[in-house]
Amino acid sequence: MKKVVLFTWIQILLLPFLFGQKSSKDELYACSHKRQWGFCDSRGNVVIPQIYEKVTDFKDGCAWVLQNDKWGRINKDQEVKVNPEYEEYKEFSPSLFALRKKGKWALANSEGKLITEHKYDLILVPDNSLIAVSDGPGWGVINTKGDEILPLIFSEVGRVPGDPYLFNAERYFDEGMIRTKIGKQWGMFNEKGEEVLPLSYDFIGSYSHGLAQASIDKKAGFVDKSGKRAIPFVYEVVQSFPDNYDVTMVKKDGKWGMIDVSGKNITPFKYTVCTGNLRNGYVFIKEGDKTGKLSITGQETWNAPKEIKVVIPKDEKTTTPPKEEVKVVVAPPKEEKAEEVKTPEPESQKPKKEKKVKKQKEAEKKPNTEGVIIQKPKTEEEAIQRQHEFDSEGNEIKKTEKAKKAKKEKVKKEKVKKEEVKKEK
Repeated sequence: MKKVVLFTWIQILLLPFLFGQKSSKDELYACSHKRQWGFCDSRGNVVIPQIYEKVTDFKDGCAWVLQNDKWGRINKDQEVKVNPEYEEYKEFSPSLFALRKKGKWALANSEGKLITEHKYDLILVPDNSLIAVSDGPGWGVINTKGDEILPLIFSEVGRVPGDPYLFNAERYFDEGMIRTKIGKQWGMFNEKGEEVLPLSYDFIGSYSHGLAQASIDKKAGFVDKSGKRAIPFVYEVVQSFPDNYDVTMVKKDGKWGMIDVSGKNITPFKYTVCTGNLRNGYVFIKEGDKTGKLSITGQETWNAPKEIKVVIPKDEKTTTPPKEEVKVVVAPPKEEKAEEVKTPEPESQKPKKEKKVKKQKEAEKKPNTEGVIIQKPKTEEEAIQRQHEFDSEGNEIKKTEKAKKAKKEKVKKEKVKKEEVKKEK
């Protein structure tokens, strides 16, 4: 019994070590030495030599490495899957890549075998099995097998970069449909390259709920995937159906209204302004003088009226304050405060000076002793009564010439006394 227990404990103690050994072989981490990169296990042991300029993490058992300024692909046993001879790479899936060589792109599989030639200036992200490609001046479409669906003769295909309708960066073809443009004319093809709408439309939008907005001869409506006009071309402007709702806004006879995917009116055509997109669940509308929101159910929510502003009549309103305030200073009697008289304050400035008015009222409650002689002077110099001028807050702002002369005379007398004292000594 003891032997069995001992053997069990040995197994338990060895499990973490065995598990760690296994994980160290499976997990490899990028590590560098003297600016050269390789891969180490979890214990720091170098498994793949540090001979690369750059490396990526392992994904699906392989990693991209940069050697001699060229990209390649290796597995965890350092076996080369893609030769390091490419300037750039794009990994679309574990089995599909785009590789650039001498400035041109090509499609390749996981083993580095080329699916197309290096002849494209740009290869976009695949959307299902379709890929938009460009050779510079023109755009076309290929599939993931490298087959050409549409030749590179179009100025636009699908939702190319810069398209204002491109909301999802990886969706270039709506519901397997390919919209195209040459010059100013739009057309539509399916995923097999078959023409659905000829290149004669003024505009073709994106597909949603099996319908795409389109316009021709200044009339707009909706077409289905077969090219049939599912909703008649009787509108001036139509918005595309949002993916999350089956209603949209259309304009007819200068007014906006809401319809569903069957063309049925949800609201009457009465709104003079419609901004926004129902993708958010509502749009902003205006009817007459009212502004508000319209929800996907057709419910209106009008904004509350603005507050009425009080307008002061011209004869009661002072537009500019007086240039100067006339102040009259009255010499205060004993134990009485000096009165200050000034021109009345303009009505337009009253709200701004509420704080000053409060301070003045508080100052009036306190006895004003400034400018009042309380004690009798002891000397003739001190007997000179100074006149004061005060501002609105009771602060002295100016001294008279008499006070200045008195100070000068006092200073002179003090100097004379000091000189006489020195002579006597």
